[in-house]
Amino acid sequence: MPLPNKLKKDAILEAICEFRFESDEMDELVLGRLSETVPWASFLKTRLPFSDLPAPMRKSDSTLRYQPLVELRDRDSPRLIKIGSNVVSAHVLAPYCGWAAFRPQLHEVLETLFKKFNEIRITRIGLRYVNALAPADHHIQDISGLRLKIQIDNEHLTLPFTLAYVNTADDITSIVKVASPSLVAGTSLPVGFIALIDVDICTSENVIISDLETGKAWLDRAHQTEKEEFFRLWPEDALRAATEEWT
Repeated sequence: MPLPNKLKKDAILEAICEFRFESDEMDELVLGRLSETVPWASFLKTRLPFSDLPAPMRKSDSTLRYQPLVELRDRDSPRLIKIGSNVVSAHVLAPYCGWAAFRPQLHEVLETLFKKFNEIRITRIGLRYVNALAPADHHIQDISGLRLKIQIDNEHLTLPFTLAYVNTADDITSIVKVASPSLVAGTSLPVGFIALIDVDICTSENVIISDLETGKAWLDRAHQTEKEEFFRLWPEDALRAATEEWT
């Protein structure tokens, strides 16, 4: 069955692409060069809480090393850029602008990184979509309607649950998380949604991207993989009813 090119009503709450990198520049120069980049220079700038921690502490802790320190918010669209000393991420909040618009924004980030820094090494790219399915829009009445079969002692699981699974193929790793509404917290969740589906497509372990064209090509393959992982959870009749345009 072909994959949809466009749903009548998309399920995306947020689309995120994170680029983790290593360079030989000082942290202050990294933050300055990225935050003053022409495409983002007019964005509203906000210091984030982790910026108050000393740099040596952030560098020595793997959980802190890739935390963003500055947020840049577009005044005219639901678009954010978050920057740290070893990370930059592009975010689009609902309503999602579509891959045709999001893709050039990600290319813009890659081009900025390779233009601003010598000998930069991108150690991880993660393309992530957070989705909430709603019965009226997506024709699935509850989480049990997804193409999942979870059993305990030969009985189908009907209790609220969270599920995570990982699949790796060459330089792409897929991390898919599915959760019942009662186990999800957040302020921007739609009323009456039946499942949260979080799909994170990232570079596999030890993959290093050191040139622009390799990064762009990986993003296209990652986006295709994301669509496959997301839509394989849908029953066929619901997918047909929810689709406006096929690939």
